[in-house]
Amino acid sequence: MKLEPFNLSQAKWDDWRAFHRYPARNFVQFDTNELIVTTTKFDPDFRKFYSTLNVSIFSTADEKCPPLFEEPHIVHLDPARRAKPIPKAWLTEGGGQTILVDHCTKQVVALGTIKDHIPVRLRGRARAYFAGPGEPPVGARIILRPPMVWSEADEQHFADTIAACQMWAGLNEYPKPTSQWDRGSGSRNAITIPWQPLDRQIVHEVSFEMLTDVHKVQIAWHGLSNHRARKEVDRLYTT
Repeated sequence: MKLEPFNLSQAKWDDWRAFHRYPARNFVQFDTNELIVTTTKFDPDFRKFYSTLNVSIFSTADEKCPPLFEEPHIVHLDPARRAKPIPKAWLTEGGGQTILVDHCTKQVVALGTIKDHIPVRLRGRARAYFAGPGEPPVGARIILRPPMVWSEADEQHFADTIAACQMWAGLNEYPKPTSQWDRGSGSRNAITIPWQPLDRQIVHEVSFEMLTDVHKVQIAWHGLSNHRARKEVDRLYTT
């Protein structure tokens, strides 16, 4: 982050009970050369590069969001050693996270509630914080949603469970539904199944015999979905 010199003769006081100025919308610079972002809600027109500050605001769902990395980006001549950017699907928590990209330090933080590493007087009001020009940004934690990684034995268990459920559904004459489907209230085997795959976590370490009829039909015709893990990081990096 960079800042223009603070002009005390043009400073304001009332909003923050401290000398400050507004270098851009939703940014506040103090006479101490601290800088904060005051909101997480940036309309698309304001998710952009701020040249006077050398920072950018994006949503992780934005098409123009730059590649993000879990470690500082190092360019290797050997392609096999080059870090791969985080897949966008891992970053879409809540439909997309609003992030600040500091082009000076190449560090990225989320805009949100900051619990640590920020002056007490700014807690509850700052959504991102810089102690000064060239200092790393402080923000909320970024949430990553990588897919769960399963062992070969687990993968075999899931495949066997799907095959057993499909065989069971066929033997019991449960046809493949074309929508959320009810076998009929007058039927002895009346059943309504959800119109989506069952989460793998539900059947992990559960035998076929322990599944309900609803689960068996759901697995037979919609399969199993892979639950995503949750990982929180203080910051990411960009090129």
